[in-house]
Amino acid sequence: MKRPLAGLITCFLSGIAVAGTVFTFPAGRFGTLGIPALVLVLLLAGTLLKSTRLFYPVLCFFFLLLGIFRYSASVEPGQNDISSFLTAFPQKALVHGTVVSDPETKDTGRHIVFLLKAEQLLLKDTEYAVTGSVRVDLYDPKELPGIGDRMVIGGKLSIPRGKTNPAGFDYAKYLSRMGVHAVMLSSKSDDYMRTGIAKSPVIHLRRAISSARKKADKVISAHLSGRTKGITRSVILGLRGGVTDRLNDIFVKTGTMHILAVSGLHIGVIGLVLLGFLRFLRVPRNVSYLITILGICVFAVFAGCRPSSVRAAIMGSFILAGLLLGRRADIINSLLLSAFFITFFKPGQLFMPGFILSYLAVLCIIYITPVTDEILGITPKRFAEPVASSVKRYLLKALSVSIAVWIGMMPVIASYFHIITPSVVIANLVAIPLLFVVIVLGSLFLMFSFLSPFAAFIAGGLNGVITLLVKALQVFSALPAAFVRVPALSLVMMCVFYAVLNGVIVASRKTARKKILFGVFVLFAANLFVWNEAVQLPPDSLKVTFFDTGKADASFMEFPDGSVMLIDGGEGGKPTGIDAGRDIIAPYLWQRGIRKIDSVLLTHAHGDHIGGLLYLVGNFNVGLVLDGGEVSEGTPERALYEKFLGIIKDKRIKHVKVKRGNILKGFRDMDVFVLNPPEDYSYGDLNNDSVVVKAVTRENSSIIFCADAESEAMEGMLRFGSLLKSDI
Repeated sequence: MKRPLAGLITCFLSGIAVAGTVFTFPAGRFGTLGIPALVLVLLLAGTLLKSTRLFYPVLCFFFLLLGIFRYSASVEPGQNDISSFLTAFPQKALVHGTVVSDPETKDTGRHIVFLLKAEQLLLKDTEYAVTGSVRVDLYDPKELPGIGDRMVIGGKLSIPRGKTNPAGFDYAKYLSRMGVHAVMLSSKSDDYMRTGIAKSPVIHLRRAISSARKKADKVISAHLSGRTKGITRSVILGLRGGVTDRLNDIFVKTGTMHILAVSGLHIGVIGLVLLGFLRFLRVPRNVSYLITILGICVFAVFAGCRPSSVRAAIMGSFILAGLLLGRRADIINSLLLSAFFITFFKPGQLFMPGFILSYLAVLCIIYITPVTDEILGITPKRFAEPVASSVKRYLLKALSVSIAVWIGMMPVIASYFHIITPSVVIANLVAIPLLFVVIVLGSLFLMFSFLSPFAAFIAGGLNGVITLLVKALQVFSALPAAFVRVPALSLVMMCVFYAVLNGVIVASRKTARKKILFGVFVLFAANLFVWNEAVQLPPDSLKVTFFDTGKADASFMEFPDGSVMLIDGGEGGKPTGIDAGRDIIAPYLWQRGIRKIDSVLLTHAHGDHIGGLLYLVGNFNVGLVLDGGEVSEGTPERALYEKFLGIIKDKRIKHVKVKRGNILKGFRDMDVFVLNPPEDYSYGDLNNDSVVVKAVTRENSSIIFCADAESEAMEGMLRFGSLLKSDI
């Protein structure tokens, strides 16, 4: 058997997948049932050692069970887990434990998020000895906690909330796969105290690396600013907090998000630069390999131990170790071994987008690139060939890899981000070389930051390169069909996609007509996404979706003729924090294949109603905007409203102001009656001037959207009498 490890590790990963999606083995029974079951299967495999036909299948079954039990033991709450004392309702509590993750800044820097390994819980004047991890959101700490700090923290403690919106993020499941089952929110009035430092060699090593990372972050923050600072922190340190939503959106629309996340690409650049530098200094080959292995592993840890960077560091170490021993490492075995190591210690990583996309990208390069190489006519490098030929080969090879990865990852990217980005094929040709320069300059900047003139020179170069990168990506994102919003493929359609792709790759090895075969596949893939969207039929009758946007409003009506109406957009429109339009409503619309909003109704201009509309009106095709138009000059709401009007004007969207007594027609089998605000005067208060509407279907089903109308507006609407009576 050429790759015996492949089958075993695949079975282990399949076991984790089964445990994470079908059933989870109760963690409490692992000792009584799990371990004996594994021992029995292993003993059975031992008795069949001489029978090659039976030994390997039994061993595969052992690895399948190992995956199931390993996932279960990792993610299921153990005995006395802190979550067993909690409910979904937040309760005031004190928790004593040890910080086990690097604190990360959230939103505007007023909140710090980290994991705390709990040891003691004080809840309702009763103290408990507990286990398990808590995700702590600490408000405005005077001193940043560090890994290994033992702390007592006060705040509101609860189990995390699950999915609360259609196409929304399941926060509880995400934390559960990390082995976290409790969350704590600390407010301005809550106290915390550092009680000591955990004593452990591993903790001391992690504290040293974390301290170096913090110092590097201080250096970058002190000398760089704006997008240069944000991208440098992200690329070198793995800290994404400084990248604005607008900048992040450019990377999403060009399919170049891998530039921002420390991944195999970054590890590869560090490895190549380090190895080249050592060879330039004439360091012995074997010593160079050893130093490079150490360097890429340290960088992976330094940059936050992301799954993609850990995978690349492990794979790179295996390949360099093979060269050190005079043997050529099998890249597939290296890939699978790295996946085994990561998922054995953190089984929940198998379900994380970063893990999936990282490994899928490598598989695409291995299996699809040979076909795209041949289609583009890339030939082996010849001895002493002209520089022009080498440059041409590099560009074609980069294009080949970009096409292969884009095609292979298309359905998975669509599932997570509801987008297809053809522009990534050419964007990578510019972005990857510039990333190489950013990593080199960023590393040099940190190394020589103490030399002020030299550091300033490097900072200037870094700013110029990052500005060029952003400008180039802005151009690519503005190209026709640079990106297309699509619904996610179903599991069945995704299996069909990869089955056909695999068939094309196999057939390409046996035919000379690779261009035709691949062209047919591209047409097939395009049609698959078209039909996937076509089957998203409008409802048979009026459908209303109410979004959970916290203390804010957003409702969405879908009509039998396929037209839609959005009433308010929730909180948003700020540089940082949750934007209901971008993070909650837009993903739902894209998942449903909805790119046009026929009408948008803004009830009033408070931020929790208009905020999310700024993103939605700016990123969707909107037919009509309706509002009451009652926003006083010189108020904070006026500035937000003016911004809203600016987007409407720039996109040439029809804008109509509605008043009490208006009837909105044009919706199939439904009329919308405007009950507020009055036509001839204003209450002088945004809440009372809210647009209140009643929708009535031909079947006499009815619903009133009350916005934030208060007593004065309610009194004025009482004149409608029985018309106010509604089903909802």
